[in-house]
Amino acid sequence: IVSSVALVVLSPFLLLTAIAIIVEDGIPAVFKQKRVGLNGEVFEMHKFRSMKNIKENESKFAIDEQHRVLKIGKIIRPIRMDETLQFYDILRGAMSFVGPRPEQVKFVEDYNQMIPFYGSRHKLKTGLTGWAQIMYQYAANLEQSKKKLSYDLYYVKNRSTILDLQIILKTIEAVVWKRGAM
Repeated sequence: IVSSVALVVLSPFLLLTAIAIIVEDGIPAVFKQKRVGLNGEVFEMHKFRSMKNIKENESKFAIDEQHRVLKIGKIIRPIRMDETLQFYDILRGAMSFVGPRPEQVKFVEDYNQMIPFYGSRHKLKTGLTGWAQIMYQYAANLEQSKKKLSYDLYYVKNRSTILDLQIILKTIEAVVWKRGAM
């Protein structure tokens, strides 16, 4: 219900964002990427494209791609507008509103080998927002990913309606104050 309402309410902004991306850098306006979700299942996640359109198959941290950020990307990323298409992923059942963020397939394969209990974060459906996203910085290397995992595992163990509401409120605060965006 929340994702349906969000898509309807945000639809004018979604349209304007798509047009701005197309005008600046051409089609496609939507970025699709395979991510790992519940029980390790791979699904296709949708975002507005905020970076220049180049064909690369290599998995990279977003922090390593800052030189590719579009002008419109500098506007939509701090307010998380690039993430709003994930309401569609929630609507179709691939994601939840709150849960560990879905990660790129290659990173999950690597982290499953290098970080004990990494696969435990996939016991829940991945989410648009989560405890690790609001309580920790963007993880751009193995050590930071280990630390971020501790927040995901805390959420997996302590998941509750109250905790979900707390995460949602902190996410709204982060969007309004543009905290933590790259």
